[in-house]
Amino acid sequence: MIAKASRRVADGSFGRLAAYVSDLKKIGDLRDWRKTADYILDKKGAGERVEAIRVTNCHYEEPGMALAEIARTQEKNTRSKTDKTYHLIVSFPPGEKPTPAQLHDIEDRLCEAIGLSDHQRISAVHNDRDHFHFHVAINKVHPQSLKTITPYFDQPRLQAACIELEKKHGLTPTNHQMPEPGKSKLNGRAEAMELQGKQQSLIQWVRDEAGPALLKAQETGRGWQDLHKAAATYGLEIKPRGAGLVIAVAGDKYARVKPSEIDRRLSFGALTSKWGAFREPPGPQPAPERVYPRAPVLTRSPATAELFKEFQRDRQRALDERKTGREIRREAATAWKQEMSSWVAARRAAIKAMPFTAEGRKDAYAALKREKTLAAEQMQARRAEERRQARARPLPTWQTWLQDQAARGNTVAAEVLRSTDHRQAELGAAVLSAENADQARHVVYQHLRPTVGRNGEITYRVADGGRVTDQARQVRVDEVSVAASFLALSLAADRFGDLPLAVAGSETFKAQIASLAAMEGVNVTFADPAMEAERQRQVREHQARQPPPPPAAGPEQTDPQLAAFIDRRNATRARVPDILPHRAWTPADAGEATYQGWRQIGEGQEVLLFERDGETLVKPVSAAQAARASTWRIGDSVEVDERGRLHEQQEEQEKDGGVEL
Repeated sequence: MIAKASRRVADGSFGRLAAYVSDLKKIGDLRDWRKTADYILDKKGAGERVEAIRVTNCHYEEPGMALAEIARTQEKNTRSKTDKTYHLIVSFPPGEKPTPAQLHDIEDRLCEAIGLSDHQRISAVHNDRDHFHFHVAINKVHPQSLKTITPYFDQPRLQAACIELEKKHGLTPTNHQMPEPGKSKLNGRAEAMELQGKQQSLIQWVRDEAGPALLKAQETGRGWQDLHKAAATYGLEIKPRGAGLVIAVAGDKYARVKPSEIDRRLSFGALTSKWGAFREPPGPQPAPERVYPRAPVLTRSPATAELFKEFQRDRQRALDERKTGREIRREAATAWKQEMSSWVAARRAAIKAMPFTAEGRKDAYAALKREKTLAAEQMQARRAEERRQARARPLPTWQTWLQDQAARGNTVAAEVLRSTDHRQAELGAAVLSAENADQARHVVYQHLRPTVGRNGEITYRVADGGRVTDQARQVRVDEVSVAASFLALSLAADRFGDLPLAVAGSETFKAQIASLAAMEGVNVTFADPAMEAERQRQVREHQARQPPPPPAAGPEQTDPQLAAFIDRRNATRARVPDILPHRAWTPADAGEATYQGWRQIGEGQEVLLFERDGETLVKPVSAAQAARASTWRIGDSVEVDERGRLHEQQEEQEKDGGVEL
């Protein structure tokens, strides 16, 4: 759980903030309780993202009336010129959703931590993101004393309260970056760089790498030159800035930190009191032994380091393209201005040479001015569109680049995303995992076109509406269906190998997983003895029920639904010549064929279509076989044995199924 205060509070207007929190476009809509009630009840289908609204410490429970009451309270404070509104945002990891009672306790405790528990507030739960979160709009004007209370050092207090609430309610622990004893906390931009950008900040690198050498120079050095020499060893420079000093990366005008953020003994006051006024280095400094690498936070292997180098090359390429684009647009604008000036001058000369009357010449000049203005407006619109298109292609960050690479099947990128995920546990009703899951291999089924989240989670959607999320240590079925269960089982088998699978979820889900493993012959074992015994029992029964190969005139040809489907397709072929002739699959057709899709021809009756030798073979299948086929692409090569069992071609699996890390 993460709690933070937004420093942008809609120009200080509580009404505008409350309208945003309640997801209303106009303040008047919130003041009009009838519109607010209609919105909350979603009578017009406009309230998809707000699940609940809560009013606290007001005489009225209706948000519209409460807003009017809060506005009157703020108007009574005429002396304060500061912002009178506080905006608190509380977010939870994907998959975690506390109960309403827990949310109320979390809100009350966080407001108490920053000293605003008695203040009027309106909160709303939003569900428009992949993570559950809620907003709290708080009136900083106390309803009794009418004093404006501005919390100072509120972020550390909020983070400490979050740690306490996570333990109290059993929520997923989050890395709150609380400083260890004797160590300073990262500043806001450095923390965001490490948590969101997944890159090591300069301040943390200086603390870890150059900090000991700088402190040793401060303690034992004889002057400024010793400190400059120690900094140069790490490719750093110490130079004055404003009323103090900065530690900067040599040759980089942007990468710098304050020495006091590394240690108070390196502050400007401490150094000048020991060595006197600041002195520049007298001459060239020694070549650096190490430099700030701008590396990812976790570089566990050479493969990760090489991946980061590739990202840096791609980012530099994007920077060069952006710079080139700006230069091209600037040159085009300059050329257009020169061309326009020449054209206007020629037109003015032509008008001057024409035998106009004074009034006619005046009208001609006015028309020329209108043409020039119109051309300038059109040019400005084109340039604005070009700038908009350029902004629509933002520079890649380490985080977004990893997501894009993982979506393309790069399993090393998926591993890096997952290794930087700070969550200790994952929530989910239907989950497959194994012991020592940290050692599991990473697999991406690229042909299913998955989406990759910021934390490395890979989400697959299957044809029957199911959804599976492949996480760092487990495979979770978010929307249970037969196809989703089979896909999750296949992923777990590929990722965890011979490790016994632990299955969490309802008894129905466990039974479905055991049945699919038995019917489809998936090479897995289950950690639960009861599930494993059930799987083995169904395997034996399935083997015992296997009939001998039927004759050519099998039941497929006499099934009324199958025959009707084939007749309809062949009748359509008379109008659409591209449709191949259809007929029922028979054991004589065993062998390799090309997958052409799945159809449901009646209630509980599903068939697969295979193409071979200019014909479409229609084969009835079980629900489990249809689920298995939902993971294939049209055009995949599939082998069907004489008993009707399906086998993907090995070369296709190696090409499309996944890549082992």
